[in-house]
Amino acid sequence: MTTKKIFLLITLSCIALSSCSNTQDVQDKAATRIKISPLPRLYDGSRVALPLDSYFLSQDRLEKLDLALGVVANQCMSRFDASWPTRTHNENHILWNSRRYGVTSRNSAANYGYQAPLPQGISMESARRIEEAQKKRLDSVSEKTMAIYTGESRGGVRPPGVPSDGCRGEAYRALGLPGPDIDFQNAVTILQQRTWEDSRASPPVTAAAKRWSKCMKRHGYTYAEPDDALNDPRWSSHNNDKKAPSTPSGEIKAATTDVDCKRASLYAETWYGVEVQLQKKAIGQQGKTLADIKIKIEQLFKKIEMHTASLQ
Repeated sequence: MTTKKIFLLITLSCIALSSCSNTQDVQDKAATRIKISPLPRLYDGSRVALPLDSYFLSQDRLEKLDLALGVVANQCMSRFDASWPTRTHNENHILWNSRRYGVTSRNSAANYGYQAPLPQGISMESARRIEEAQKKRLDSVSEKTMAIYTGESRGGVRPPGVPSDGCRGEAYRALGLPGPDIDFQNAVTILQQRTWEDSRASPPVTAAAKRWSKCMKRHGYTYAEPDDALNDPRWSSHNNDKKAPSTPSGEIKAATTDVDCKRASLYAETWYGVEVQLQKKAIGQQGKTLADIKIKIEQLFKKIEMHTASLQ
């Protein structure tokens, strides 16, 4: 199978696109023509943009949310002559959807095999330093400070006047959130998970998986589908070994071959193309719900900006 442009006639049928309320499966009997062409950006570790992404807080906004929570929590902590270590802004992220279609970055495969990659711009040594700094940061917190922040203590007694869920809980309420879960995004999460599942099980993607399998077999690997390679027990036994100094060469070779075969079979392109169509359909069907979510995102971000203005 070459990487020349191909056209797939895809029938999208029995697509369940649900929100949080009871809905019925929607059957679309109309054929949708999707143009599948090589997309190098799907294999370079870049962020994979999907239509539903705009209904989530972006990574940058999530970072600012975390900073805002720290500001509000410390305003509460100051009433009890305490403070909570403030997180510094982190420019390094694991990019959204970068492994949505499995291991697709050859650079990641060449460095980590099937293991989860480190955030962009972070070396293994830097990751260790960050982990040590975070541990040191929390180790420096006294039991009393922890009780004020969380509302809990080992002895089960909160300092007088501390909210039942601590200053952390007060911070969430100040931003209009019930807790760590941004609950109004749950409907989008459900849609996103469903489009991932439905596109993965679609005939075009299963056909691409078969092309991938044949390619892998030509290189000496016997896997029916990409998940079989990812979940090979040989890799998991290494990944669970915290003392292992580096990824074994056998895993590196398998993972890089995996990526090469995905490119040759247009595996990621096919999956991405199908999922984009399903997400567009979901947006069309759930327009009112999603529009309300966008409004809530903007309302939340205004509160975030208000509390982080002093940090600019």
